[in-house]
Amino acid sequence: MEPSAESYVPMMTSEAQIFRMLLRAHAARELRKHGHDAPAGLAISQLPPPSIGKYQLVEYSELEQTFCRVVAEFEARYGERIASHLRDWPSSESAVETFIVGVMEEMLAGSRAEWGCVIATASFLVHVAICCSEHDMANHIGTLIDYAVQLADVNLMEFIREHGGWTSFTLAFRNEHHDTVAQPSSTVQRLGILASLCTLL
Repeated sequence: MEPSAESYVPMMTSEAQIFRMLLRAHAARELRKHGHDAPAGLAISQLPPPSIGKYQLVEYSELEQTFCRVVAEFEARYGERIASHLRDWPSSESAVETFIVGVMEEMLAGSRAEWGCVIATASFLVHVAICCSEHDMANHIGTLIDYAVQLADVNLMEFIREHGGWTSFTLAFRNEHHDTVAQPSSTVQRLGILASLCTLL
């Protein structure tokens, strides 16, 4: 797949680079949880440098913990339904790329950019990572995640910038008793992200 994952990084906004790190770390964790080996280099170990954000060690650590917990809550409720729509997995890397483009474009169309869409996007990409691992495409996981983040870097990352950055995500969801997906007023339910995602797959 061209361009490579590495060539994406300099073109990403700071919000997208942080999203990339969060997704890669969470995908590596979920792969191991499902009994798969995470490809070498999938989880980026270093913190974002000062040039792409204000995160200190504690702040970024809390963001990552909050992000992984919130996506896991979404997964616990909707993961099986999303997985069921990925059973007919594309047979080639280029077909997977086309598939991701189609889903991402529809998910991010119009005014759907919200925290609920961030969460649903992360869940979808974790399932992509697992499917890649199950179909001898594990070495492409990092590149596919980076490619998807690049697609999201237009309106989804603009939403994050305009709503206080990733710090606002931590503040909104840091409470472990906040049910991200069960409350009727939650972003996920209010936007109907799951219904939209399952319709598209």
